[in-house]
Amino acid sequence: SYDEYISKLSTGRVLGMIDQWWDFAYTAGDAIKQAGLDAQGCDYIPLPITIDESVKNQWHNAGGAFNSGSGLAITVSCKDVPGALKLINDLLDQDIHNLRFWGVEGVDYEVDENGEFYRTPEQRTQASDTEYKASHMCSYSYFPQYNGTSDDGINANKPDGQAREFFDGLNDDVKEAFQAYGAETYVEMLGTNEAPGEWYPMWSFSNNFNTSTPGGMAWTKIGEVKHEYLPQVVMAADFDKAWADYMDAYNACKPEDFISELQAELDSRMELAAKFK
Repeated sequence: SYDEYISKLSTGRVLGMIDQWWDFAYTAGDAIKQAGLDAQGCDYIPLPITIDESVKNQWHNAGGAFNSGSGLAITVSCKDVPGALKLINDLLDQDIHNLRFWGVEGVDYEVDENGEFYRTPEQRTQASDTEYKASHMCSYSYFPQYNGTSDDGINANKPDGQAREFFDGLNDDVKEAFQAYGAETYVEMLGTNEAPGEWYPMWSFSNNFNTSTPGGMAWTKIGEVKHEYLPQVVMAADFDKAWADYMDAYNACKPEDFISELQAELDSRMELAAKFK
């Protein structure tokens, strides 16, 4: 399960995995910091690994992506629609946005003589504490929010986007690794790519899959099979047999149903994009 996966990562004993930063940084990443394991060299940096040197890595995509698979709605039974809209609007006020993601000045972050926000080592440790975040912070992470630079033209809207705060918050081992690779950020470790096509990103479609369609059912089963079999494949004494067992289980999920629905959505997006050329 996902919880078991995060629990394993949180021990600091997992050498590497294929994952995206957001999927583990706020859980296992914070747990590693809270346990002091990052100071012992337990941390993760991305590497642009491909099957061989002839394959260009495409691990990172430049810029933002429109997510048509999520949004915010107000129900018809809402008794105060203007009030609900005002709440959403107020959450985007810069001062409130700072409170959501940076916290309270003098408690969760400091401001230097140039107006730049930063955290002390103690505040960084505090910000990674699950109990502290639950009782003190409230990012409303599924509500509208800003990335990039704040209205003051100095600070990032979120701490992980603040270059100085990001680098100062790294442990010495990660800094040493960055210096060895001539990088200062995770993205520089990977390089970046333009969007692969006007259909991108397909995760905004697959994220909304459920078991009500054949493709959604296949997608759910594929996830279950992947989590069950791939760890066995990695650790198997007989790799070929373990892989064959995985392929049998995978094909039984009817991946063609998933691919068919995905292809139909891709074609629809391409047709729509063509209308605006």
